[in-house]
Order: sequence, then C-alpha cells, then structure tokens
Amino acid sequence: MSEKVEDRIKELEERLAETIPNKSTQRSINYIKAQLAKLRENLIQIASSKKGGGGGFGIKKSGDAQVAFIGFPSVGKSSLLNLLTEGDTHSKVAAYDFTTITAIPGMMNIEDAKIQLIDLPGIILGAATGKGKGKQVLGAVRTAELILIIICFREDGTINFLDLKKIRNELNNAGIRLNSRPSRISIKE
Repeated sequence: MSEKVEDRIKELEERLAETIPNKSTQRSINYIKAQLAKLRENLIQIASSKKGGGGGFGIKKSGDAQVAFIGFPSVGKSSLLNLLTEGDTHSKVAAYDFTTITAIPGMMNIEDAKIQLIDLPGIILGAATGKGKGKQVLGAVRTAELILIIICFREDGTINFLDLKKIRNELNNAGIRLNSRPSRISIKE
C-alpha cells in the first residue's frame, strides 16, 4: 500500500515541478499541494501503524533544558557536541556518513544552567516516513525544548540554504512546526 502512495507522491511532485506558476495555473498548483499534503500524512500513518520503530531513543531528560542536534550525515554534529561539552562527552567522529548510529547525550554548563545536548544520527530525505531511523530521530527531536539544525557550508563559503529547507520540510512532514505559535483559542460563555 505504501508503495502506491509513494508512487503517487512522486507523480504529483513531478507534475508540480513541471507546472509553471502563473495566474491561470495557481489553482492547479494549490490542488496538487493539498493532495501531496494528504498523501504524505497517509504515508506517515501507514509507517507509524507498522510495528517497531518510531519510539525515539529513550533518552532520559536531565538538566534545565534539552537541545537536539539535527542535520544530514557528516555535517559536524558530533564534533560540535564534543566541543561544547569540553571533552566530557566522547561522540565518535569519522570521515564517513552515519558514524553516529544512536543518540548520544552530553551536558553543557552555562553559568548555573545545565543544558543537555543530544547528538542524533544524520537524517535522510524521507525521515518523516521512517527511512534511515527517521522515526527514532524525529521522536527525539520532538521532545527537545530547542532544535539546532546543523548544515554545511558550500565549497565557496556560502550557506547551503537548500539543505536547511530540506530539513525543515522533513520536520514539517513529521508534524514538527518550527517558529510557529499555537493558535489563539478562547472560550466564551
């Protein structure tokens, strides 16, 4: 069933990429985007209904706050953890992808505050649907008070905003909304 949904998503994404945005095609673009959102939600429900996976890494919260490091493989999450915890945490660093395969907690002290830092495995595209330990990584991210998205600079020294957009999209597909406030709800008698 999930293969059919994935194929339909791919088909709609290709159609959306081919559609030139203008006044006469805007309605069609909005319809395609709505269909994609529904299909992605269905895919997440299909993936989460299967047994196993998705429960997070079981990290016990400690300290005053928790910060989750998220990013693609080999962007420096483990190096940053080792640097910020001043050598108290030894997250393995190597020149190959997926060196970190589980969540590695560390503690950073800032004045009187203890901040727990969580080095997570790199996410891949499709993490919201469970690819590459995606459910576990996103489960750990969901419980953190702060999400630190780590991306690499390009070879020319500019920021790779495309990677940032991809990661934010994965978070959004998993129902994690960044920098958004809850709707203002009031009850009137």
